[in-house]
Amino acid sequence: MTREPNPGPARLRALARALRLSPGPSSPGLTVRPALRALAAAAIMAVASIVPVDAQGRGAEQVSAEFRTGWVRDDGRRMAALHLRLAPGWMTYWRVPGEGGLALRMDWSGSENLAGVDKHWPSPRVFVQNGYYNIGYRDELVLPIELTPVDPARPMVFVAAITLGVCRDVCIPVDLRLRADLSAPGRPDALIEAALSQAPRPALDAGLRAARCGLEPAERNGMRLRAELDLPETGANERVIVELPGQEARVRDLGSLRNGDLLRGEALITPPRRGTLSVNRSDIRLTVLSDAGAVQHTGCTAAP
Repeated sequence: MTREPNPGPARLRALARALRLSPGPSSPGLTVRPALRALAAAAIMAVASIVPVDAQGRGAEQVSAEFRTGWVRDDGRRMAALHLRLAPGWMTYWRVPGEGGLALRMDWSGSENLAGVDKHWPSPRVFVQNGYYNIGYRDELVLPIELTPVDPARPMVFVAAITLGVCRDVCIPVDLRLRADLSAPGRPDALIEAALSQAPRPALDAGLRAARCGLEPAERNGMRLRAELDLPETGANERVIVELPGQEARVRDLGSLRNGDLLRGEALITPPRRGTLSVNRSDIRLTVLSDAGAVQHTGCTAAP
C-alpha cells in the first residue's frame, strides 16, 4: 500500500494565502486559477482526514499509527481506518492471533453518538517462527473500521483505547489512544478502499459445496470441534481457523489436513472462566488461510 502525500505546514500556508488572493488596484490582473483553488482545497482536506494516534508502552517505538477519518456512506455509517506502520521485520496480529500472539482489543465507550463498531480485517498471512505460528501482518496494516452512529443527523466523536501486540523476536503490547471529531462528511480514501478489497473471499465463490461440523465433549467442560469443508484447494499451506463470534470462549487450533477436495480442521473450544459453553452451528465462522489469501464461511451442518 502507498501513502497519500502529506503537504507540510509551509506549503499549506502558501496555498491558503493563494486562496485569499483577488484582483484589485494594488495587484491588477491578478487571478487565482480554479485548478490552484482545487489543489489547495484537496491538500487541506488530505491533512484534515488524518488524525495522529498516540502510541504508548514498551513496543511504541516499533509502531507509527494514525486514524484515517474516511467518509460517510449513503446509509449514514462512516468508513474509517486505523493505519499502522511497523518497524522493519515487525508484525502485528489478525483478529485470531495464532499460538502465542495478542489479539487487538478496543474500548470505544468514551465515544459520542456512536452505536457500534465493526472491523473489516484484510486477509492475513501465517508466520511460523521457532515452531509456533502467528497470524497477522508484517510492516503495515490498514484496518477499516465501520462506525454506526446513534443519530445519523448528529456528528460523532470517536474516542478509542486500543491494545495490540507487535512481534519480531519477542512479542510485546502497545497501547494506542485516539480521539477524532467526525463532524465532516469526508471523502473516499484509496487506502481504505484497497484494504476493503483485500477481505477474505466468500468460500462459496471459491467452490465450497458443503460445510459440516462435528462436536464432542472434551476435558474441562470443553468441546472438540471437527470441521469438514467440501472445497477445492485454495492454495498451499491451508489452515482452517474456527471462530465463535460474540463469545468469550477460547478456541485453540489443532491442525488441518486435506484429502482431495475434502479439507478438515480441528479445534478445542474451552468455556470462559465464568459462564457456560453453548455452540450454535449456524454461528460458527470458518476461515481457510493459505499462501494465496483467505476464504470465509459462516455456518455449518451437523457432521455424520
